[in-house]
Amino acid sequence: MTDESGPASSPAPAGNAAASVNGTRRQRRAILWAVWALVATGVAMLQLDTSAVGRAPATIDGPETAALAPRAARVQKVVARPGDVVAQGTPLVELATADVDLEIAVAEAELARLSSAVDAAVLDVRGADFETGARLEADAERAAVDLSSLAAEQKRDAAELATVEGLLAKQRELVEKKLASAEQRDQLDLRRAALAESVADATARLATAQAHAARADARLAEWKKSHGQGADDARTGPERASVRAQEERLRQLRAEKDTHTLRAPVTGRVSAVLAVEGAALAAGEVAVRVQDDSARTATAWVDEQSAGKVAVGDRARLRPTDGRGAERTGVVRALGAGVAELPPRFRQIPGEVSFGRAVFLDLDPLEGALPPLPGQAFESSFTAGRGGAS
Repeated sequence: MTDESGPASSPAPAGNAAASVNGTRRQRRAILWAVWALVATGVAMLQLDTSAVGRAPATIDGPETAALAPRAARVQKVVARPGDVVAQGTPLVELATADVDLEIAVAEAELARLSSAVDAAVLDVRGADFETGARLEADAERAAVDLSSLAAEQKRDAAELATVEGLLAKQRELVEKKLASAEQRDQLDLRRAALAESVADATARLATAQAHAARADARLAEWKKSHGQGADDARTGPERASVRAQEERLRQLRAEKDTHTLRAPVTGRVSAVLAVEGAALAAGEVAVRVQDDSARTATAWVDEQSAGKVAVGDRARLRPTDGRGAERTGVVRALGAGVAELPPRFRQIPGEVSFGRAVFLDLDPLEGALPPLPGQAFESSFTAGRGGAS
């Protein structure tokens, strides 16, 4: 039985070996597929990593603007308190104005004096003009009267000459007929000669009088043209220029007094009040700081390995790290000049220096949600180009 059973059990080892070989082949193929899948996944992740950067820390910018003292002055009243929300132009601090008030009073007195000097100069000019104008008008009137008198005298002599010539002609006829004496004829002849000479002289004098009257009228018309309304302004120019300069000085002083009320330079929240009532401030010293909380910009910090993967124009999405508040979107406006040390709050390991690149963002308008606080931390991600944020 042993011989019969031996040959019957001999094929079993060969079948087990074939099965083992097939199993090994399947395991190898599975390992190869797994390796290929891992490689493909790594390549895909590398490709994805070249187009997007995730989890870059960011903060909302809130630049501070200072209200400065325009000149050395004592603080009269402090209106603002830290934490107050103020609109642009809201009074924050009132400075004492005693010094500028004194300058304004002196400037007003000087302006009144200069204005009086202008009035006096105008009266002098107009007084001299009145005398000159009256004289020119009198000359024109005398010339006109002389011209009229000469014209009337010429007409009278001419009429009398015509009458004498008529009588002389009749007298000559009578003398020729022996009806009258020659003596009366000779008298009429002498009278005619005198009248003829007078008429000729009057004609010459009339021409002279006409020319004189014309010149007198021209002088009067020219004077009226150059001394009409507003003519005294030109001749009192220096005095009026002094008044205008003093008015400008007074305007500047009043504008300077207005600057003694320090106002909010921007809309935001008062972050610090350095002015103290009764204390003195030097010119240019900070009195109040106001933080702009309009949240129009943000700064992200991309780690050193990903510093070259973000470009200007890329889209960004910001998510609050504490999960509170609305997400923000924006576009990359500019990049830092190079790799720099990250702010301590964004170090991966506290106390260990980390490096990255600053990315400056312009945020999109936010409608219907409360704005984030300046300095609030976000996690940002970027997408190449101007498509939607990742």
